[in-house]
This record gives sequence, structure tokens and C-alpha cells, in this order.
Amino acid sequence: CLSFNNSKQKIDNKIYYHLNPKMNHFDEHFLTQTPIKPILFYLYYFITGQKKYFQKWYYANNGIGNFLKTAPLYEFDNNKNYFFLIHHGAPHWPYIYNRDCSRRVDDVNDAAINNFIGYKESYLCNLVKINKFMDYIRKFDSNAIVLIQGDHGFEFDVTGNLKDSGFEKNNARLRLSHFNAIKINQDCKDFISNKIGNINGIRLALSCATNTKPKLIDKKSYIGYYENVEDYGKVYEYKNFK
Repeated sequence: CLSFNNSKQKIDNKIYYHLNPKMNHFDEHFLTQTPIKPILFYLYYFITGQKKYFQKWYYANNGIGNFLKTAPLYEFDNNKNYFFLIHHGAPHWPYIYNRDCSRRVDDVNDAAINNFIGYKESYLCNLVKINKFMDYIRKFDSNAIVLIQGDHGFEFDVTGNLKDSGFEKNNARLRLSHFNAIKINQDCKDFISNKIGNINGIRLALSCATNTKPKLIDKKSYIGYYENVEDYGKVYEYKNFK
């Protein structure tokens, strides 16, 4: 997902076709409006299996790579401000990258094994891509504000495999260990500390971008449950969670 202001239609189209050179318009613009599309989705999902299907999806969901590929197509005005929202799938399961960002294949079905080794490889690849992204930002806008955040941490059992069930306080702690990195402008550097988490990171970035004094708040974490769990609908503050 890329969001930017003052874009031109011709630039939008150029970027779209650059990212989707083999776009099937019949599939994209006609079938998506009919019941046929979800039927084909579940048929493919059933035939290939969960890992195989989502591996393809996450391989395509390379937000940082897509940004760097299409950035030269944008017509930037140095006198204007721009906002970009980039959704980058990795290192989320399935773990489809090696640490050098080559595609990872673990078995004859071309589906990456879901274990801590796969997560570590994908995570290290992510750091490589973030460094390339930051090199680009520093080159073209050294005073830019960049916020990179994960939506949740990882969770593995003692064997190094993904946990399928169970939820204990230690598991919650790992899930709440979000990746959080921020590059701030010169005027706000004094507010940076290791204690700034996801919420205060956003508050700091917005304040600095609008030249207002940051109003940081106490960090709190809350835990909820999925529909198939007995405590669904309840919310606990982490420090009170047992």
C-alpha cells in the first residue's frame, strides 16, 4: 500500500502497471465482482494447501521493495510535503526469505517450514531491506521522519515451532514485543529513547511533522481474545493478566 498526496493519474497508472506487468484485467476487474472469484480462491486454497497459497501472497507483499522500485516514477516537488504508508508483509509467516533475501524453499512442495529458523532468516532479510530503504531516504531527504513498526511479536513453543494453542503470560509478553524503529528530524531528537513504543512513536512522529510539542503518554498493553476462545469479548491490561 502506497499513499501519497498530489498524485497525477498518469503517474498512478504508470506505477500500477510497473508493479503488475502481467495483470489479467478479466480476472481483476470482472471476476472480482462476481461469486466466481471467491469460489476460485477457495478451490485453489483447497488444492494447494494453506502454506502454498499464502507463501505466494506474502512473496508479492513486498512493500519496501515495491516502493524502491517505483520511487523513480514519482514526480516530487521539493517545496511540498509527502506522506507514504508502506505495508510490508515480512517477517510474518510464511517465512519465504533467506537472510540474504533470496527465496527460501524447505521442501518439495515449495512451502517454507514454519519454525523459528525460518522466522530468523526472514527477520534478518527484513533488516537488509530496511537498511536499503533508509539509504534511499537519507539520500533524498535527510530530515525525513520514518516510523517502522510491527503489529505483533512472535510466538513459538519450546521445540521452535509455531504454537497452535494455549495462551500464557510469557506468550503474551512475546506477542507484545513489537518491532519499533524511528528516524526523527533534528528538532525532535531530544525526545528519542528506548522507552518509546508503538503508540508514543506515532505520537512523536505526528508532533514532529506538524511542529508541535510531543505529548507522550504512559505505556500500557492490553490483551483480548479471538472468537474461538472462552474469554472472547474480555480485555485485560497486561500487568493484571494471569
